[in-house]
Amino acid sequence: MKNPFIFFLFVFSGVTLQAQVKPSKNEVLKKTLENAKSYKTMAVDMTIHIETDFFEKDTNVTARLLIKGEKFFLSSEKHHLISDGEYLYSIDTVTNKADKEYLTHSSGEIWPNELFTFFEEGFTSIATGIKKDEKGREIMTIELSPEKGKKTKYLSTKLYIDINKFQLTQVNLRDKNGPEAHFIFTSIIIDEELDDKLFTFDASKYPER
Repeated sequence: MKNPFIFFLFVFSGVTLQAQVKPSKNEVLKKTLENAKSYKTMAVDMTIHIETDFFEKDTNVTARLLIKGEKFFLSSEKHHLISDGEYLYSIDTVTNKADKEYLTHSSGEIWPNELFTFFEEGFTSIATGIKKDEKGREIMTIELSPEKGKKTKYLSTKLYIDINKFQLTQVNLRDKNGPEAHFIFTSIIIDEELDDKLFTFDASKYPER
């Protein structure tokens, strides 16, 4: 070869191009949604970080979320939320009191079992970049805005997605009334066997209801 530098230029330019190829925003959203909808169950450990102007300091809550179809069980040290898909039971574990209501979307709520799929429709999206997190994962940040006519109680939404696993690592929801909740997923176990009893409210345990 008369000019070996041409060969090296070809090789290294190919490596550079390959390294720069990243999935598009639409591809990331599509595959992340497809993955989440394919899971039969999810067991998620998370930290819920609440930013608000109403308290002197922000709040951090460690929680565990179990999802099985439309059913879910969200548990933290002081509160439990249980839904059988029709009713929502809110339990104060300190006072041992529980409230029951229909599970509705009358105000545009996003319930815990919808955290991984709520963005399927009704939002416009903008990708703001890809960065490596402290675990070395490549995370794409996507900001969502509700389309005109979309009923939602959230002013803004932000998704953080591992672009290699096509899996959410964090969801930020900013309520129209001010508080912003960051759901930071620290562990996600897929398709673990979950007994239906986990999503059944036992009224006998809460006599003060």
